[in-house]
Amino acid sequence: KTVRFVRDGSTYLVSLQVFLDEGQYGRVYFASDVESTNQVMAVKEISKAKLALGCRPGGFERRVERVVREMNNLREVHSPNIVGFKMAAETKSSFYIGMEFCNFQHLVHLQHARPNRKFSEDEARFLIRQVMTGMEALAAIGACHRDLKPQNLMLCMEPSLYTALMARSK
Repeated sequence: KTVRFVRDGSTYLVSLQVFLDEGQYGRVYFASDVESTNQVMAVKEISKAKLALGCRPGGFERRVERVVREMNNLREVHSPNIVGFKMAAETKSSFYIGMEFCNFQHLVHLQHARPNRKFSEDEARFLIRQVMTGMEALAAIGACHRDLKPQNLMLCMEPSLYTALMARSK
């Protein structure tokens, strides 16, 4: 599947190649820009049909506003602990958010692989410091993460902790 993105007046054709993860309203794919730089990224596809499910009158519009807010927040925030924004697109059926790709493991999976599911004090301090750095960056632009949980935190190979997909940013 390919998606056409427009950024800074240029058009990019992005190929969604490998399914990575799924959330309430959409899916995340490993993708690459096939026409110019062959740059890799993660693309979050948000289904408009899933957004519309179970909505009361006016509910769909509010959900669309949240998606647009998420895109704007990602575009504006700059932190080593927030996944970087690359580009966005919209089709009749979906919204697409192109983001920095990081080879990651969800924090919850790392936690479950540990004895007693506990981190050492030093590990916890390291993780909390990185979460707080990301939250400070969001606060600096007047946003907050409304769904902060281990499933929405990704430990990347650097190692660096990223807050994932600000689907509930405000």
